[in-house]
Amino acid sequence: MPELGLAYLDVGKRDVPFDEQPSDVQLMRHAGVDGTVTTRPLVDHVLFVTNDQHSHMNVPADSSLRVGDAARLGISHPCTGFDEWSLVPVIDDAAAETPVAIDFVRTYLQIRDRARSK
Repeated sequence: MPELGLAYLDVGKRDVPFDEQPSDVQLMRHAGVDGTVTTRPLVDHVLFVTNDQHSHMNVPADSSLRVGDAARLGISHPCTGFDEWSLVPVIDDAAAETPVAIDFVRTYLQIRDRARSK
């Protein structure tokens, strides 16, 4: 968080789909020094640029987000995700304190043989 109203996230085009628009900011998770974990919705927090390895987010002045907190992002457009990853995890409850991957969905990229299709 280099200045008021701006945060850099350690997530970029290598990590999240980005072709339609940046990912949807959903919630934050804060781990306290005493081991407690709290989650809160991130209302009015907006990703506006996604670079190769980082994203830039507008942060409202009254935000409780702090350096070291984790932000949960939603997928803005799934097609790029299917192109990028061959396994997509299925989570039991994304709103849980500790979400658990309970399954994986295999994705496939179909490549047509242009020589045969002529």
